[in-house]
Amino acid sequence: RGIGPTLAQFNLMGVLEDPILKLYRGNDEVTANDDWASQMDSDAVRSYWQGAGAFDLADPSKDGALYQVLSEGLYTAQVRGVGGTGGIGLVEVYDVGDASSGLLTNISTRGRIGGGADIMIMGFVLSMFTLI
Repeated sequence: RGIGPTLAQFNLMGVLEDPILKLYRGNDEVTANDDWASQMDSDAVRSYWQGAGAFDLADPSKDGALYQVLSEGLYTAQVRGVGGTGGIGLVEVYDVGDASSGLLTNISTRGRIGGGADIMIMGFVLSMFTLI
């Protein structure tokens, strides 16, 4: 997910008002989304993030979200403001497949970093479930 406007509900100022989320493999664009609820399969996309325990996005909203089955390899998720706009954004990646179908093994980031309000914060939330 490429989240901007929904972050305002968490009292963040200066959020990315209209993010577009793009997924690349090498230099090739695999898929993209601008305004997640405009997708034909928006109900399915919402069910995946709800199943992963993510907070909900408004319907409609300008946030980007997509679901994509990926083959093994290196991918880049890019979130930018439509029309070159800037602001605070959040990129989320969820592995919603079963454990036998693959594992998300590495995440790295790149972004503009400054001081004060322009600082970049990187974080991870890891969960492991064991079925008995």
